[in-house]
Amino acid sequence: MDPVIVTGHWVPDVVERAGGQYGVVDGGDTSREAERHRIRKYDPEYVFIVPCGYSIADTEDHIHELTVREGWDGLAAVRGHGTYLIEGCGYINCRGPNLVDSVELLVSLFHSDTDFIPSEMRDVYRPVYEPQAVSEL
Repeated sequence: MDPVIVTGHWVPDVVERAGGQYGVVDGGDTSREAERHRIRKYDPEYVFIVPCGYSIADTEDHIHELTVREGWDGLAAVRGHGTYLIEGCGYINCRGPNLVDSVELLVSLFHSDTDFIPSEMRDVYRPVYEPQAVSEL
């Protein structure tokens, strides 16, 4: 989880199709290392943590690497419970048919309506609620 990467390519388009605003890179741009001060300044309402190749269990094992950084608790997404882990092995980061599922998942999360998430997708995301920051984002 270090460095933190903001995903480009098709991901900004997936977020926008789900009704969100990406705001950190444009669709088609390459993924790049996050400038922490820019993320804090942008102050997103939602943060989706989707490390490439990580299962939910892997991400849960490493989430502390983000949550202990300075500025984490101050993000609107953390204060408003809009922070989620999403499996990086098959959703959002991966091209293909699951991109449609990814859009539907984000729509549900943006609208706090997880009743419409298909049962087979219930294990591909987890909310992150506890603010724990003490060091540097």
